[in-house]
Amino acid sequence: MRLKSSKKNGKITPVLYDASVYMDKSGDVIGISAAARDTTERKRMEAELESIARLPQENPNPVIRLNQGSIINYANPADQMLLAYWGSTINQKAPSTIIDIVVAALDDGVQRKFECTYASNAYFITLTPFPKAGYVNLYGRDITEQKKQKKC
Repeated sequence: MRLKSSKKNGKITPVLYDASVYMDKSGDVIGISAAARDTTERKRMEAELESIARLPQENPNPVIRLNQGSIINYANPADQMLLAYWGSTINQKAPSTIIDIVVAALDDGVQRKFECTYASNAYFITLTPFPKAGYVNLYGRDITEQKKQKKC
């Protein structure tokens, strides 16, 4: 049972109560055992995990996850243009130009960094392998403006 409890300082604290009732053979109550546990830290950690879980979704830059078979498992909203350019969607294979890099990174566990251009945008891509988990993450950063400034 979840309730809130007041501390001596008046601060409300979330607590988890657990109680057991002990009865004799005739069904009469002979005792009750109860315990309360402060869940403040647990609530804080749950909120932090929820915030972290939203991070890739909120990122204005592309974030893509590919599994060992180079299937796109995740793409945040910023990836829609890239996926359209690749002609791919979630649960489909990545283009062959990426597959070789993904396979090599999973084999040796070494991060790769490279630039790619699609449509009219240039991106700096960091490909981070997680071999034990069997996937790689691609993190993109739009460098289109920096490229334009270098030309001047």
